[in-house]
Amino acid sequence: MNFRIVAQLITSCVFYNESVEFLRNLRHMSLA
Repeated sequence: MNFRIVAQLITSCVFYNESVEFLRNLRHMSLA
């Protein structure tokens, strides 16, 4: 298992979760 690939996967997952959370907050604000 290549460490660089694992690190990239973790970074992608974190970035994806941050984006989903951001979009959810944005939608919540626009509805309010």
